[in-house]
Amino acid sequence: MIAHVISLLAAEDPTQTHSWILPETAEIIYGGLATVIVVSALAKFAGPMIKKSFSARTEKIQKELDDAAAAKVTAESDAQNIRKALGDVAGERARILAEADTQLDIAGNRRNHLRRIGNCHCCECVGKIRWTND
Repeated sequence: MIAHVISLLAAEDPTQTHSWILPETAEIIYGGLATVIVVSALAKFAGPMIKKSFSARTEKIQKELDDAAAAKVTAESDAQNIRKALGDVAGERARILAEADTQLDIAGNRRNHLRRIGNCHCCECVGKIRWTND
């Protein structure tokens, strides 16, 4: 009997299969079962973690979008306040320039008056000249 087993083993070439494209039937069965087990284990254990990470990513992106929208609203309100302030600055600038023009006119009138009375040497004019120069 041992001789018979040895002759059977020697007769079959282990590198040869029954088909050039398909593996042996046992390899198909065991490989298929292993694939089903691995895929089902991944679906059972890794699936919830994948769903959790996707939902966390979605929440993060939505939060960033909401923050960006809030920042845009804040920026627009700040821009509007700046525009209002610039309008006030322009009015304030016009007021200050008008006041400076008024003061310049007053100073110019005093200078003209002093020029007119500069040649006069009476007591009243001399007092005015001293008072305005101090």
